[in-house]
Amino acid sequence: MKNVLYAITGVLFAVSAGASPADSVPIVCEKVAEPSFGGYTLYKKQPKTAEEHAMNIVTGNGVAALLIDKPRRITYVLKEAVNRIENTDGTTQFGGANIEINSLHVKAVSPSQVLEINRTTGEMIHTFILSDEAIALWKDKHGGTPPKYGTWRYLCKKSTPAF
Repeated sequence: MKNVLYAITGVLFAVSAGASPADSVPIVCEKVAEPSFGGYTLYKKQPKTAEEHAMNIVTGNGVAALLIDKPRRITYVLKEAVNRIENTDGTTQFGGANIEINSLHVKAVSPSQVLEINRTTGEMIHTFILSDEAIALWKDKHGGTPPKYGTWRYLCKKSTPAF
């Protein structure tokens, strides 16, 4: 009986030693390029104040996600076992996205954004997409046409926790 227990323990140890990499992979990404939106006009008639413009952007059905500057540094935690990309506080901005994590890349696709990380080079491409409906609503309300999408580029590397 004792030998059977040793054999089972040995098999379990061997299987766990060959298990896949850690479930949580923290990464830090530094912005390397801003988007080029091309020529666009947001307004037929400019707002009277900067505050009015800011309020229009924030309440513009997704326009804020596209036009507000993205952070210089982003940190994510890749949860490979459950195909989830999290912020460091456990929340996610990719709820409802189609997520694929494999040894070559990480990809999240939703109607409003596409994120792709090349795991070989560390390059991350993050595109925010404005829906046709949001563009039409903005145009009806403000007279201008915002850009359809913006793509930010980051360079990512694996990070290790401080403790």
